[in-house]
Amino acid sequence: MCKHISFLTAVFLLLAPTPATAQPAAGRIRRLGPVAGLDRQSPVSVQIHPATYEPIHFVWDAEADEGLLTVPTLTPAGRYNVRLNWREAGGMARSLVTTLDVAAPPPLRSSSVPPVILLNGFQFPDNLLDLIRFGTCPVSQSSPRSRSTFGEMENLLTAQGIQVLFFDNCVECRGGGIEECGQALGRFVAGYPTDSGQPAEQVDLAGHSMGGLIARAYLAGKKPGGGFEPPEPHRVRKLALLGTPNFGSYRALDVPFVSAQLPQMLPGSNFLWELATWNQGKDDLRGVDALALTGNACGFSGVDNAADGLVTLMSASIGFAREPERTRVLPYRHSGSTLPLCGAKTPLAQVDGPEHLTARALLSFLQDTEEWKTIGGAAAEDFVLLRYGAGFAALPGASRLISGAGVEWTRSPGANPANVFFAELLPAEATDLWFNLGGMWLRFDAAIPAGTTAAVRLEPPQ
Repeated sequence: MCKHISFLTAVFLLLAPTPATAQPAAGRIRRLGPVAGLDRQSPVSVQIHPATYEPIHFVWDAEADEGLLTVPTLTPAGRYNVRLNWREAGGMARSLVTTLDVAAPPPLRSSSVPPVILLNGFQFPDNLLDLIRFGTCPVSQSSPRSRSTFGEMENLLTAQGIQVLFFDNCVECRGGGIEECGQALGRFVAGYPTDSGQPAEQVDLAGHSMGGLIARAYLAGKKPGGGFEPPEPHRVRKLALLGTPNFGSYRALDVPFVSAQLPQMLPGSNFLWELATWNQGKDDLRGVDALALTGNACGFSGVDNAADGLVTLMSASIGFAREPERTRVLPYRHSGSTLPLCGAKTPLAQVDGPEHLTARALLSFLQDTEEWKTIGGAAAEDFVLLRYGAGFAALPGASRLISGAGVEWTRSPGANPANVFFAELLPAEATDLWFNLGGMWLRFDAAIPAGTTAAVRLEPPQ
């Protein structure tokens, strides 16, 4: 349990020329407590000595109305000198000097059962106003820390003898793009300590929402500067995607000043286009045993039970890489957030007990039993996934795309050199694509498969 710094101690730290007595960074965060002259609107810079590869960040905890430091899991154990610098509203420069003791995380035990890494998704503050004013990524402070996203899942897995780790992207790759989080996940997988001193031979990954995209970016080796360098070995035995927007979320926002991650989850974004096409139509899940769980408690574009409030069934399906039975449809909404407005439905990942369908399916999948194949509905039998598909298509230089019986595709927002167009609810059929290129219409044969999203890259005729 972290101790809070009292007001008098905080004042002393502000005036002291030398660091104060160190306090442990338990739970991967260090609370600073109330500090004179420091509030949620203060832009704070952090200086750490010695420097760390995984950055330590200052975060304002809106609920407790105080600051804290986030300490990534793989930060080397030791003592760090920390200096916070900011300016008060009146312009006066202030600083806080303290020390931070970091302990190594408890090592994984040697076991024939791979540990499970739970990955949370995009994190919303308590309300939309705080999202706009103070940014994103409230750090999980529940106990266990995964509870804020996964409810009782960690406890249920632990009761089955499965070791569980939590990859909180607000701590491990705070402020980074999804590919940067994928790189951080790679370091997490390869670097988490074990009692043998060697990296875990295999791990299982379970990602909710954007957490699934982080896992996919890791498997693909997507690099922040562009290009791909798939990790070898990737060490992933099983991958479970829970409501993952593989082809985007229709509620994502093009607001890079708030978060680098939100524009990446726009349908047809550069990030999603590259992730969908990096492997030239081959298995971009790297041979990993995979399962998708998607919710259908909400409608989309006038069609009932076509989405979970944030992600369509087509986007959350893994029909792009796996057979239809590897996508299971559950009567749940995306999350308990106030943003998906589709009624009071059970959240997909917020497991409330052993009978929660997500818990049953995930446990069965991880333990190699057959039960998951009977939980929820099969993609091949779902009313929506049987009749509709979705698509990404790109033709360099094109300005419009119309397909089938006059269906106009939407051009992806923002600058996109690939000229990617998308359509999220299309009748599954053999069709044609008509691109407007320099005032001329070019026709290409295409097919919109049911139950998933197809990514089609075309070249203009020579």
